[in-house]
Amino acid sequence: MPTQLTAILNNGEESIFKKYVYQGKTNPGIIVAKKFYKRLKQHESGELIDTLIDEARPNESEEEKKYRKSIMTGITAGVFSKVWTCIGKIRKSRDFVIRYETENMPAGLTEEEFPKIYFDAQYPGEESYENFIFNNLMRQMILDTGAVAVVMPTPLKVEDAGRFPTPVVHIFNSDKVIQYVENDYCIIKSDEQSEYITETGVNYEGAVYYVVTTTHIIRLEQTDDTGSTTITDEYRHDRGEMPARKMPGISEKRYGTYNLTKSRMHVMADILDDLYREWSDFQISKVINAHPETIEYRSVECTGCNGSGKVINPRFTPDLIDSTETPDIICTTCKGTRYTTVGPFKKHIVTPNKLTEHPAPWPPKTFVQRDVETLRFQDEQIDKGVLRALSVVNMEHMANRPTGPAESGIKKAQDVDELLVLVYNIACDLMSMANWGARWICDFRYEFRVGDRKARIAMAPVIPVPERLDLLNMETYIERMKMMKDSGANPYLISEMHKEVAAKQFSNDPDKYELMVMIAELDPLVGYSHEDKALMKTNQAISRKDIVISAHIYPWVSQILKSEAFNTVSQKEKRERYKQELEKMADDFIKSQDDEAAKRIQMIPPGPQKLPQ
Repeated sequence: MPTQLTAILNNGEESIFKKYVYQGKTNPGIIVAKKFYKRLKQHESGELIDTLIDEARPNESEEEKKYRKSIMTGITAGVFSKVWTCIGKIRKSRDFVIRYETENMPAGLTEEEFPKIYFDAQYPGEESYENFIFNNLMRQMILDTGAVAVVMPTPLKVEDAGRFPTPVVHIFNSDKVIQYVENDYCIIKSDEQSEYITETGVNYEGAVYYVVTTTHIIRLEQTDDTGSTTITDEYRHDRGEMPARKMPGISEKRYGTYNLTKSRMHVMADILDDLYREWSDFQISKVINAHPETIEYRSVECTGCNGSGKVINPRFTPDLIDSTETPDIICTTCKGTRYTTVGPFKKHIVTPNKLTEHPAPWPPKTFVQRDVETLRFQDEQIDKGVLRALSVVNMEHMANRPTGPAESGIKKAQDVDELLVLVYNIACDLMSMANWGARWICDFRYEFRVGDRKARIAMAPVIPVPERLDLLNMETYIERMKMMKDSGANPYLISEMHKEVAAKQFSNDPDKYELMVMIAELDPLVGYSHEDKALMKTNQAISRKDIVISAHIYPWVSQILKSEAFNTVSQKEKRERYKQELEKMADDFIKSQDDEAAKRIQMIPPGPQKLPQ
């Protein structure tokens, strides 16, 4: 066994495996990473967070806290749902692509054996590698930067796997990471369970561990109640680097060999904690204040206990000295109140008062409407909390009901730009992990058919970082375009914004999209207002032809697009050919206008005209 593995797996008390697995030791950075993960995961999943409720209301009784927890729903999960929606738009970027370089395919492989088939249609568990990236990898990367991704062939005994093993990227969350040393080794506890014989039978809940090093991937199973393990599978890859990688994030602190990182969404954590507490209070307030309180004049004594509130305990035995039962128990009819509560299908009988008593109130049963102003205030605070949580990651446009004063155009533009930077950084991290995984997958999958490792890695698909991110709703796009026009932005920039709007509006209608893009590209006065055009015309700053083309741009471009004469034009030539056609149409229009004007002039008789007497 190599020196590295000997140090990790030997039977001595000082072995790394025993130190971290049996003795429970680990790097302090991993402990903090687990706390980061747990905090975000609880908010994202909507699960009950006992500590936040207990800390918020320390003076409540256990019964009150129990009830509070029983009606609690996960409002913060809704916030994360909006985050996933926004970040998930990376997948819809117009330049997102998984590119396969077919020229890098070694000789001897058929088309069915190319990586594209495996990544696009045969990737285990997700059908495609793209689904894995956005359904699994992205979510885990955001929630848990302490998670470790490991690429492992399936089965692990590669020599028994035939020509093409099925490597998969496995993600182990930080609560499963026992130790991680960058590009050296890691020890992970799997969700798998082993079986082993005990004195009382078979234990089906034995632990399973993986040790990943720069030379090996080893699987160990628990063999007895003391926690002893044995190696069940071993894959010697001898790559000189570890097929395991911790999720990327924002560097927080270094703990020796461990680099602690934070999620780019961690900045929401404190606000989500406050929102969770406020939501819990709101849930209780609804129960207390949202319904009118019933007030009823006590008039009819309970017939079950004759107005005493207690009845004889049938279980009580007087002769039994050690009996724990009492002679009397609470009446089950009136619950000890001594009076009968009138239901909706019963009469309310009022007993006549004595002459010396005050007259009975009328009506004997009524309702008191609670003050709901507290509910309105709490509801507003909840909305503001959601907005604050989304605002710190520049996603406030995702809030259902934004509150507060209207923001300036400049502030909105800044927020949009910051959001684009945030999502772009997330896309960089995500594609870095996706490309890393793809290279290891090809390395393991083709090692029996392609001898050169560099050639195997070159077979991997390339996933560039998308840059044409479409993150904004239509309203935001229109606001930005209006702001650009009002500020006198370069018409070219406005033209590009027109294209962005067209791409969003007509994403499912390629013909309309092409029409709007062509209009944006070919309108010589795109981005100028009618007032600007009129002023430039007066000052002779624009040509008559440009004015005519701009005025007729929509019908003329529509006409050109429908023309069969241009169907065979390549995309590269299309713009220039369309421009030439527009100029010809403008020349014809101008000529017809000039000819018409000349005719009108000829119809006017020459010389001075006499007025009728």
